[in-house]
Amino acid sequence: MTKIISDSSSVDVKISKEKEDFVAKSKPKIKKKQHAAKNLEDRNTVLIKKNKAKKEDIKVRAKQVVELMKESYNKDLNRPKELYKLEKLDNMDEITRQVLNTDLQEYCIENGVLNQIRIWLEPMPDKSLPNIAVKKKMLDLLFNMRYITKNNLLDSQVGKIVHFYARNAKEGIEVRRMAKNLMTKWKGMILHEEQEE
Repeated sequence: MTKIISDSSSVDVKISKEKEDFVAKSKPKIKKKQHAAKNLEDRNTVLIKKNKAKKEDIKVRAKQVVELMKESYNKDLNRPKELYKLEKLDNMDEITRQVLNTDLQEYCIENGVLNQIRIWLEPMPDKSLPNIAVKKKMLDLLFNMRYITKNNLLDSQVGKIVHFYARNAKEGIEVRRMAKNLMTKWKGMILHEEQEE
C-alpha cells in the first residue's frame, strides 16, 4: 500500500515537471507570436497612416490642378488684347498630365475639373471661341478621362458645349469630329450605366 502511494506521488511529480517544462518551452513561442502580431499591427498602422497621407496629398494636388485652370482662364480673360500668349496654352500639358493621372482623376472630377473644362471650351465674353489648340486639347482630355459618370456630365453641363462643337457648322472638321466621337463615347457609357442600374 505504501509503495503504491509512493509510486503515485512520483508520477505526480513527473507530470508536474513535464508541465513546467512544457510551459517553459511554450512561453518563448507565445512571446514570439505576440511580438510578430505586434510587429504586423505596427506595420499595418504605418501603412494606414502612409495611405492616409498619400490620399491627403492627392486631394491637395487635385485642388491645385483645378485652381491652376481657374487662374489660367482669369489671366487670359484680363490680358491685354495685343498679347498673343495664352496662359492656358502654357499650362495645358501639365494640367492634362495631372488630370489623366489615374490616382488624381476622380479627385479632380470631385473638385470641379469638368466645370473648368466647360468654361475653357465656352465662348469668351466677347463671343469669340477659344483658341483651336485649347479646343483640341480639352476635347482630347475629355475623351481620355476614364472616370466620368453620367452624374458628372449632368452636374458639370460639359456635354452641352461638346454637343455645340459637334453640331457647329462653322467649326473646323477636326474639332467637330473629336466632339462627335466624344458624344458617341458618352452615349455608350450612359447606356452601360443605365443597364447596370
